[in-house]
Amino acid sequence: IPMTATTYSGTVIPAIVMVGVLSIVEKKLNNILPEDFRALFLPVCCVIIMVPLTVLLIGPITTIVADAVAKGYQFLYSLVPWLANGVVAFFWQVFVIFGVHHSFTPVATSELATSGYTIFFSMAAIAVCAQASACFGVWFKTRNSEMKRAALSAGVTGLFGITEPAIYGVTLRLKKPFWCGTAAAAVGGIIASFFGTRYFKYPGMVGFSTIPCAIYDKAA
Repeated sequence: IPMTATTYSGTVIPAIVMVGVLSIVEKKLNNILPEDFRALFLPVCCVIIMVPLTVLLIGPITTIVADAVAKGYQFLYSLVPWLANGVVAFFWQVFVIFGVHHSFTPVATSELATSGYTIFFSMAAIAVCAQASACFGVWFKTRNSEMKRAALSAGVTGLFGITEPAIYGVTLRLKKPFWCGTAAAAVGGIIASFFGTRYFKYPGMVGFSTIPCAIYDKAA
């Protein structure tokens, strides 16, 4: 398994795997260490074991999965572009949950360098706006004052490309709004594919505010 640079910000699956393995390691160490030393040495031993295990195994495997997803998109796009765009837009927020959405960044930047445009970021922006819109839908429909505040805040934040509060705090928590957002993203992605929507600049955090990146500038 090759060593790769892996970022865990915004990921869920690596954390779940780490905690699952940690629970096994902790139980084993709990049986090995004397009771008088557990309070002091159990956490230290867990860290000593889990840090290299995460860096050498969990991180690289997650990256391999992410690369496979990116290559699968490229193959599908070469066959049926509108379907590929719809699939990416539909699953983008699922990729965010699994933390594999970062794997598309090198592919998109490579497209920008070679072709002068990228389709990944335009589909991601559609998915982000759809999820933010789902939050606004919850804000409009719910009568729970706490959820109303959370939905409005997460929706506004989502428009600027940060959908983690929207996903974990509102839509995924309520389930139906999350899937409504992904379905709307798929429809938007398919429609956008017929108009050749793409980004001509690197947007950073994709969202409503990065729409100008889709404007073609002949001077550039």
